[in-house]
Amino acid sequence: MKTKKLIYSLIFIGLISCKKDSTQNFEDLICGEHYQFWQVIEKHNYKGNHKIYEYFDKTGKWLMFEKFHNEPIKIWDGGDVYFYNEYRVMSDTVISITKGSLYWINSLDYVNKTFTLEYVCDGDKIKKYILPSNEDLKKLEKLLEK
Repeated sequence: MKTKKLIYSLIFIGLISCKKDSTQNFEDLICGEHYQFWQVIEKHNYKGNHKIYEYFDKTGKWLMFEKFHNEPIKIWDGGDVYFYNEYRVMSDTVISITKGSLYWINSLDYVNKTFTLEYVCDGDKIKKYILPSNEDLKKLEKLLEK
């Protein structure tokens, strides 16, 4: 009887130790294998006249790109010398972008590769992330090479 309990206990401990950290799962989604571009859908830019893209990589680097109307895509510099191009997954529910903007991780869809973030200070600011079109992805890749 004691041997059986010991075996069950060891199996249970083994299963718990094999469980992958949920923050790592989220980071794997947002970064892909090495890095990932995302198109951001917000209330003010959903009509297509203004497109926002964000870049996340495994080293913690974050970049934002903008496209207005028929203009080319440009890297957004934040307009500030103290702007930080980095992110950090704080927990399985919170991500920090640019060392100060905290977002709740609202929903994750690993199958369709989408997720939503809600700005902690303003519940009305919800950003949905989707994969960009292949055409936009090629343009973003070229900008990253520069």
